Amino acid sequence: MTTGTGNLYIAEQSLAQFRLKDARRELGKIEAGVLTAFDTFRSPTLDLSSGVLVCAEFLSKIVAVCPPAITAEYFKAALKVLQLNRPATAEAVHHALVAAIENGMESLPKKRVSPLRRQMGALLKPPEREVPRVRYTPVAHAARVLLELMRKSGEPRGK
Repeated sequence: MTTGTGNLYIAEQSLAQFRLKDARRELGKIEAGVLTAFDTFRSPTLDLSSGVLVCAEFLSKIVAVCPPAITAEYFKAALKVLQLNRPATAEAVHHALVAAIENGMESLPKKRVSPLRRQMGALLKPPEREVPRVRYTPVAHAARVLLELMRKSGEPRGK
């Protein structure tokens, strides 16, 4: 068993020990054991996809039992450790965790979903990558505009 796999196993066990029943009892409190388990995902040897799956499963389950503020804190903590020193995959990680939260919200009544969406706010909208814009020379720009005008007016090309 490699170090990364060992850390993942420990984290999975820690998150599994965080029983949903305990979450109901300690509604307004973040469990230190969960944050400790999340910290194991900082390891550079971690298989990132496995770490994302573990966190996503955890987040989708706690949505139903934790208040919105606590759910948001767990989301932020998971996002922070999974994105740490991994800029190339940061957007994909964010999308995966948002999908997990939204999956957990599917079983909630609408009156519980609204406060959660409000609390999560911008966290549910991963930043979009800026699409590189093509810069045209003045001649290329004029040709492009002319072609668009011709297409809109219905004139055949190449006359």
